[in-house]
Amino acid sequence: MQAVERMDVQAGFDAMETGIPRLIDIYRKILVGIFPIAGRVNVIVDPAGEHRQLSGDIPGREIQAQVPLQTELRLQILVADLVPECTFMFSVRAQFTQVRGAESPGDVRTDIEPVRDVPDRPDAAGRRRTLILSDIKQTGLTLTDLYGQVRALVEHYGVDELIGIGPEVSAGLANQPQPFSIAGGSFHSIDAFLDSSLFASLSNRIILIKGARAARFDRITDALVQKVHETILEVNLSAVVDNLNYYRSFMRPETKMVCMVKASAYGAGAVEIAKTLQDHQVDYLAVAVADEGVELRRAGITANIMIMNPEMSSFHTLFEYQLEPEVYSFRLLEALIKAAEREGITNFPVHIKLDTGMHRLGFTPSSDIPLLISRLRAQKALIPRSVFTHFVGSDSDDFDRFSEQQWNTFRTASDALQAAFPDHILRHICNSAGIEHFPERHCDMVRLGLGLYGINARNNQMLHCISTLKTTILQIHDVPANETVGYSRRGHLTRDSRIAALPIGYADGLNRHLGCGNGYCLVNGKKAPYVGNICMDVCMIDVTDIDCREGDTAVIFGPELPPTVLSDAIDTIPYEILTSVSPRVKRIYYVD
Repeated sequence: MQAVERMDVQAGFDAMETGIPRLIDIYRKILVGIFPIAGRVNVIVDPAGEHRQLSGDIPGREIQAQVPLQTELRLQILVADLVPECTFMFSVRAQFTQVRGAESPGDVRTDIEPVRDVPDRPDAAGRRRTLILSDIKQTGLTLTDLYGQVRALVEHYGVDELIGIGPEVSAGLANQPQPFSIAGGSFHSIDAFLDSSLFASLSNRIILIKGARAARFDRITDALVQKVHETILEVNLSAVVDNLNYYRSFMRPETKMVCMVKASAYGAGAVEIAKTLQDHQVDYLAVAVADEGVELRRAGITANIMIMNPEMSSFHTLFEYQLEPEVYSFRLLEALIKAAEREGITNFPVHIKLDTGMHRLGFTPSSDIPLLISRLRAQKALIPRSVFTHFVGSDSDDFDRFSEQQWNTFRTASDALQAAFPDHILRHICNSAGIEHFPERHCDMVRLGLGLYGINARNNQMLHCISTLKTTILQIHDVPANETVGYSRRGHLTRDSRIAALPIGYADGLNRHLGCGNGYCLVNGKKAPYVGNICMDVCMIDVTDIDCREGDTAVIFGPELPPTVLSDAIDTIPYEILTSVSPRVKRIYYVD
């Protein structure tokens, strides 16, 4: 058999830079300059119908994989809007071909063309796409040429409205030889834009904001958010991907991954997190109940979805939406078999859970395996797709001996199950802490939960914080010493104080136990302790020593005030802080 010629993906990207500099100038200075991609390119390689993901920094110099020559690479670029929370993607197609007579794998010809065959995400339907763009610096092009290329790109990708802010972008757009076919406008400053009727009219749009750091476009972001909500949860999708890649760094390339998106993705919002994970080729998503899986399917999620706690009343829903249930008892197994047989379903995948020490849910390995094998082999409605268990204490070295006992029990039981069936059954035991602590026990698949959301389960330290819960100061009162603040007069003032009211309370997810000085938020980077009891919709903070005014931002938790600080203050776990954020709090998604 003739060997397939191969080439370095890195060499291909280098050729993109050197072989066709004019087009690469467009690609790097314009395309990357306009659309945020979190500093990474995700290359989906499909040489033989099997997708594989590679990642690397622009322009791909960190990508160290090989693909067959003639492989078409598509650079899928994630685009996230700010108001409302929607995303869409577009692609650049690259075809690498060995140059005739070349001696080096790097001698390749690269044919690149933009394509728009990645469909818009379902939640983008019917909404206008608006791009807000700052001056693009250091391109080496004249303003007319530069913004002519910008024009070609935005028209090609279906942008409905282009808003330029800055003297150069204003001049470049104004000097085009032909008028734009899309709406929009130009402004010399952010203040001029914020005072304009165009800004006041922005609604029901997918808004993509891209500007140099010096342009201070965060002012636009804040102004857009304040038009809708004063209390928001900002979710950094780039941080989600960074955490995903952190745990992937412990894994072998062939090991599969399940990502937990139950409980609304630990409060971050299941749909958008699931979309991001699907874009990054995660093998399975896992939720608690069928309704959570249905929400993902209706939002356009096509990835495999595992249901960890299926209810007896949900079987038809599982079949209809292709949701794969965990099976942990004979009662559940028998009911599921009968329901599938009634609907004429065969070979529906299920995931067998074994209880190796958690004593929560699962078949008992020492006694149930023979009967489980017998019952599964006697029917055709279900097939075991995976078998798994759950480490009790992989987060602590103190439990390593017990973890070894669990591992040995699981290995014996799963070996017996696999021996009874011809098709390969996936095995998984490692959770977030186990991925890092037990790399030799990754088996076929691992399950990533808390670590995906930025908290290292081994030491409770932050990885990349994905969420910032913030609000604004509604009112500030000057309250004299010896007065009290809040219900039941629990906030006793010992000095003349400035007390600020925030529009967030326990109904939004701010734990009442943080009140009465047990916790604090950040106002302009300084600690502002909670005063008195936290109310349902409002809380009060002491800003006596802080230079602030009404309308300023207060950070409840985020990168500068990690959720672990709050959980430690009230003797709970970070899960509770993250999952408590109410659905009525607006989620804002972005990439950086």
